[in-house]
Amino acid sequence: MIGVTYPDELVGNKGEIRTTSILVGVAFLIVALSISVFLSFRLTKPIKRLESLMKKVEKGDFDLRVEVESTDEIGKLSRSFNLMIGKIKDLMGQIVEEQEMKRISELKAMQAQIHPHFLYNTLDSIIWMAEMGKMADVVKMTGALAKLFRSSISKGDELVPIEVELEHIQNYLTIQKIRYKNKFTYDIDVDPDILSCKTLKIVLQPLVENAIYHGLKQQAVIGHISVTGRREEDGIALRVIDDGVGMNEEQLQSLAEKWRHAEGGKGVGLQNVNHRIRLYFGEIYGLRIESEPEEGTTVTLRLPEIR
Repeated sequence: MIGVTYPDELVGNKGEIRTTSILVGVAFLIVALSISVFLSFRLTKPIKRLESLMKKVEKGDFDLRVEVESTDEIGKLSRSFNLMIGKIKDLMGQIVEEQEMKRISELKAMQAQIHPHFLYNTLDSIIWMAEMGKMADVVKMTGALAKLFRSSISKGDELVPIEVELEHIQNYLTIQKIRYKNKFTYDIDVDPDILSCKTLKIVLQPLVENAIYHGLKQQAVIGHISVTGRREEDGIALRVIDDGVGMNEEQLQSLAEKWRHAEGGKGVGLQNVNHRIRLYFGEIYGLRIESEPEEGTTVTLRLPEIR
């Protein structure tokens, strides 16, 4: 069998095939572009919505939430965005609350530095010494009281060098030693290397005050108060040590229980000092009390080393 095809027939079909191929290619291109535009719009729409919400968050609106419509990567991103906004809002509320508690505790601490009873008793002692002709003690006590007032009501940073805090406690101990003559002695032994480190203002006075009123005042013999300061591995430790009546285990647990259930910033003694330190420096810092009946009490104040 022999098949014969003439060249003219082949050339005639070539143009038709070219036209058909071009039309099919254009049709496929249009379909591909349409699908691409549809998919791109479908993918970028939620991302653009997230971008718009992020701009609103930048302006301070933290009440926004994204509606999660899918379980794909965009949906996961939307859920993460909602969680992030909620966490930021909670943290901002916590910061505002801590700042308010810090302000209240500072105010209470400053109001409590010069107690009316302490001032009245000090002035009464000055009058009594003046009547007895003890002019040297009158001058010494009045000078210490003036310096105590000045450091208590002075404005400025809440953080002061440890050296300044020791000057304040030196004036306080001078007044109390004259008032309670033959009741106690004291010494201050602080490492010179930490004198320039920072501490909160007036945190040692409540510790010394408690040592006098609750430790030494109740015993018949002459007591002793030591104020020490050393650098340790976890920061700086300031200690107020007395050899007074001390506390038993039950009293220590009762004191710790009161601290746990007390309102933030409430109180003007050791509890307020502990609260202020933790607000400023973190939960790992604060006060620790060690005591033995008839042996005395040691209150340790731990601070970070800030120069």
